[in-house]
Amino acid sequence: MKFPTLTALLATTSLCACLSACNDSQPTATPAAAQKDAAPAAKLEAPKDTWKDFAFADGGFSIKVPADPTCQPQDAGSGLTATVCTTETEKTGLMITSTPLPGVVPPENVAKVAAGAMNGAAKNMQGELINPTDVDVGGVKGKDFVVKTAQGELHSRILIKGKYLIQVMGVPKADPEASKAEVEKFVTSLKPAG
Repeated sequence: MKFPTLTALLATTSLCACLSACNDSQPTATPAAAQKDAAPAAKLEAPKDTWKDFAFADGGFSIKVPADPTCQPQDAGSGLTATVCTTETEKTGLMITSTPLPGVVPPENVAKVAAGAMNGAAKNMQGELINPTDVDVGGVKGKDFVVKTAQGELHSRILIKGKYLIQVMGVPKADPEASKAEVEKFVTSLKPAG
């Protein structure tokens, strides 16, 4: 699976602590009043999270992304057109697919439609479906699953809300362990808006 090359925004935080030179003389006791007025030690801060919310499917869903995705229409078969959005980090390729369905899926059919989409994804990727799990995200039902392929394990979530079927997928570029946290962050951040 090929992802477009995008410039990643990186935020770095650096702190410098300057220490005065010491001499060989014996340290002297600092009066209690001077200790109280002394500046507190600088606190080290973790790098800020630069991922941001990306809204799609007519604003019905949002997900955390590391950079603005590139989106394009794609034939989804059965007369349906999906919007496929991709972005990436150094370690991970990330994909969002939003497919408007011909009509609203009745609640009693959501599990069946999600399972069909999940099985279709595994078949299209010529992979083995592992760990399918029912999910409910803010009252929206779907499936979490992994597709094991010759290129590695692709982690995915499918949610169905109203007339939309949404699938997100995280794909390790090389080392699956190195991209594990990013894949998890991306896939589990998918949520319905409002």
